[in-house]
Amino acid sequence: MVAKGDPTYLGPVSASPQICSTEMLNLAEVTSRDVVYDLGCGDGRVVITAARERRARGVGVELDDKAVGKARDSVIRENVSDLVQILHQDVFEVDVSEATVVFLYLLPKGNQSVAKKLLAELRPGTRIVTYIFKMDATWVPYLEKVQPVSSSANIDTTHLSKLHLYRIPDKGTSQSEASKLRTSEIAASADSLTKPLSAIPRVASRNGNWERNVPVPRYWSAKKVALASTLALCLSVLGRVSK
Repeated sequence: MVAKGDPTYLGPVSASPQICSTEMLNLAEVTSRDVVYDLGCGDGRVVITAARERRARGVGVELDDKAVGKARDSVIRENVSDLVQILHQDVFEVDVSEATVVFLYLLPKGNQSVAKKLLAELRPGTRIVTYIFKMDATWVPYLEKVQPVSSSANIDTTHLSKLHLYRIPDKGTSQSEASKLRTSEIAASADSLTKPLSAIPRVASRNGNWERNVPVPRYWSAKKVALASTLALCLSVLGRVSK
């Protein structure tokens, strides 16, 4: 058992709700080609779910003795021993460089503690998903999406329960450069809103209707995308009326 005062203490052993584990895999778009690491894996449900539902290889890292035993038992029970490995180790002693997706359900201090390790070891393009707590402010340039998710099928907890998707930048890309990239994406979206509606290309939507293809930053939520499209239409109409 790791005490709170221990430098390796990243947070209490607390399993993420199963529904959140599945949503995390959806958010990170996990496939059988991925290698999923869960740092502080608890009972191992995230990597087990990744193996069972996506046939992805998973590695869970946990320091708590009881949690490790429970996770290993679950791996055997779910018949995913060929895909999942549970390591009884300190997170800081594990090489995570092979991961393509990393899941974190840690306290803010825990996220901050592993941040430098992740940036140093993970390859560009690796996705990191945190549950409830975000990475610190220095990671804002790498944030792609925030997704509310209810931790219960019966109670709406989306105001508190959120998943945060980050992506490791190319090596040599500074935080300021990453910030400029995000700013340029937002500027491109804003610029599209000032164009006449006829100047915005149309694409076929899922329901078969034609809709305007308004470019938006890749980390925008569906609500923001819808708002951008609506504003584009309103500005276009206003521009026609004023002529």
